[in-house]
Amino acid sequence: MSDLVGVDPAKAGCGEGPLWDVRRQCLWWVDIAGKMLQSFTPQTATATQQDMPFLVSALAVRHDGTLMIATANGIGVLNTDTGEIDILHKPEPEIAGNRLNDMVVGPDGRLWAGTMSEGARAATVALYSYGPDGVSETMGNTTISNGLDVSDDGKRLYFIDSVPGILYVH
Repeated sequence: MSDLVGVDPAKAGCGEGPLWDVRRQCLWWVDIAGKMLQSFTPQTATATQQDMPFLVSALAVRHDGTLMIATANGIGVLNTDTGEIDILHKPEPEIAGNRLNDMVVGPDGRLWAGTMSEGARAATVALYSYGPDGVSETMGNTTISNGLDVSDDGKRLYFIDSVPGILYVH
């Protein structure tokens, strides 16, 4: 790999969740602290920023090309043309300070999303799986869901609980 080159001087407060969008040929990412959706298109060297009405922490591309977003208000679908957000599910609404933090789409099309406790106050959060059959809690009593990824062969889901520093495999 050649030397790293800065391509988007966005000055994000907390840049996270880079996601390559094959259809659009761009890289999406978020500025969590700035409540901003960012994109960069290498072919044209074009960078965009879109204000979000609330914190967005992670992204996923759906089979139809729309963006799924993990927000402080729950899992949503974002219309990138209009900015309209349709919130589909809010996990843990009864626990103040908990919010979504990370997510990934598995090879079977299921969306895996994990929550976090702001300030990592307690092990009150969980890892969720979303699919045609609904939502299920896969693992509970965690602190900060992070590092969600799927193995190349699609057989394993990796999940990190940041505070104790434990990597789990599902």
